[in-house]
Amino acid sequence: MKTWDYAAVTARLQEPRSCKKVKLIDTKVINVEKELVYSGSFLMEGRWTEIWTFNKCGTKVKVRVVFSADGKGTADVNFSAE
Repeated sequence: MKTWDYAAVTARLQEPRSCKKVKLIDTKVINVEKELVYSGSFLMEGRWTEIWTFNKCGTKVKVRVVFSADGKGTADVNFSAE
């Protein structure tokens, strides 16, 4: 699964629960806790938080997505309802 898939699952778990259809409508970086450092095109350091807004059957639901560089060129990601 990709990052979007996990964020969409988090959005689907929010109210209204009877609706499972979600569409990503906005993303926004809200905090950079640790500046991003790259080696070539590989992310080596950094931590930041984004809010992803989904349209869920006419209701806006938000998912907090926290990215933390893993030092291996990619990032670990945590998701939570906003």
